[in-house]
Amino acid sequence: MSRTKLAFFLRHNNDIDHMIPVAYALAQSGRHELHLVVCTHPAYLDDARLKLLEPFDNVRFHHIMDFAPLPAEERTRIIAETLGQRPADEVNFGEIWRPWCGTQMFASLFGAIFGQDRRGAVVFDWTTEPLAQAIVKLAAGLGIQSVSLPHGVKVFANWLVTKDNLNFAELTQSTCEFSIFDHVVLPNRYWHDFYAKCQVATNLHILGSPRYCEQWRDILARLTKPFPKDVGQALRVVFFLRDQGYDIFWEEVVRSYRLILQFPGVHLLVRHHRRSCAQASLRAEHPALFETSHPNLTILTDNTSSSALIDWADVVVDGGTSMSYEAVLKGKPLLSLEYLHPNRTILVDYLKSCEMRTRDDFYFQMEAFVRDKHKAFYDPDEVRVFRDNVIDYFEPDVLGRYVNFFDSILVRV
Repeated sequence: MSRTKLAFFLRHNNDIDHMIPVAYALAQSGRHELHLVVCTHPAYLDDARLKLLEPFDNVRFHHIMDFAPLPAEERTRIIAETLGQRPADEVNFGEIWRPWCGTQMFASLFGAIFGQDRRGAVVFDWTTEPLAQAIVKLAAGLGIQSVSLPHGVKVFANWLVTKDNLNFAELTQSTCEFSIFDHVVLPNRYWHDFYAKCQVATNLHILGSPRYCEQWRDILARLTKPFPKDVGQALRVVFFLRDQGYDIFWEEVVRSYRLILQFPGVHLLVRHHRRSCAQASLRAEHPALFETSHPNLTILTDNTSSSALIDWADVVVDGGTSMSYEAVLKGKPLLSLEYLHPNRTILVDYLKSCEMRTRDDFYFQMEAFVRDKHKAFYDPDEVRVFRDNVIDYFEPDVLGRYVNFFDSILVRV
C-alpha cells in the first residue's frame, strides 16, 4: 500500500518548535509521506530542527512560492524583493504568498503533494489565518482531512492574558473559528476544557505536549550546543521575559534585575523575546530593560538556544514563559515571579516552591541560592503530578500517541 500524504504548513519558530516533533515521529514510522511547506521566510528551510528530517526518504521540503504559477527565476526575484534584508521573524504570515494566492496556485500545491490520492491530511498549528482557511476549505472539497496541532503549551491558568484580552465574548468567538478543522489537537486538559466551553464544533483530542515530552527533549539535546559564556564560580541566573504583547510590569522587571545583582557572586543573563520586532518596541518604551552597564549583567537579544541557556544556568527566573516548563523538566530551580503580571501561571498550582508572590519571596530564595546553589528545591511527587497533567497527559509515549492518532484518522479515508 502506498504511503498516505501529510502536508505540514509552517510559519515561524513557534510552530516549528511544536510541530516538527510530530513530523519527526511520523517520518520515523515510515507509513506516511511528509511534505513540509514553509509559508514565510525561506531561511526556515535551513532550521536545524527541519534538518533532522533530511535523512528520511519519505520527507519533502518546499517553500509556499514553489507552487506559484510563475517561472522559477521570477519566484526567486519576488521573494528577494519582498524580504529585503529583514530577519526571518519579521516576515508576516502571508506577506510573500498572498499576492499570488488563488485557484491556480492551490491546484498546483495539491496536485504536487497529493496527486489523485485523497488519503492524507493538511496540517497547521493553531491558526485560522486566510491561508489556513483557504487550504482547509479546498482540502474538505477534495475529501482530504485537516488537522490543527498545538502551537504551544498554555502557561497561564486564566484566559484574559494579553493586553488586548479584555472581553470573554470576543475570546470565545475567535476560538470558535477553529471549527474549520476536522481535528484540533491539544496538549492537556486546560486547552481542551476551554475549547469545549467555547463549543468548538470539531473533534478535540488531548495528546500531550510534543515539544516538552522527554522523547523530543532527548532528540533536541543533540542539537543544543553549550552556551560558552564563562563567569567563573558565580551563581548563574537566567531570566526569561515575554514580549510586549503581554501585561508585564516592566518597571518592576528592572527592579528585579537590581534585586538579583545586589547579591555578591551572581551573574545575571536576561533573555528577551527572540522576535526582533517585539524587542524594538519594548526597547523604545523601556530602554532600562536593555542597559548593560553592570559588569555582572548580560542582555541577550539574539537567537541563542533557550535550551542551551537553561543548561548553563544554576537558577532560572521566569516572567511567564513556556521555558519555565523546560527548566522544571531539566531539574533546574525555577523562580516564577508572579508579581510581574496580572495572571496566574499553571506551574505554581503544581510546584509550590516555584511561586514568588512578592519581592520578599524572591529575595529570600536568591539569598538561599547564593549560600548553596545545589540546595534541594523540588518535591519529586509534585514534579511527577505536573508532568502527568501538563506535559505527558499520563502516558510518557507522547510522540507514539501522535503517530497512532494520524494512523487512526487516515485509515478511515
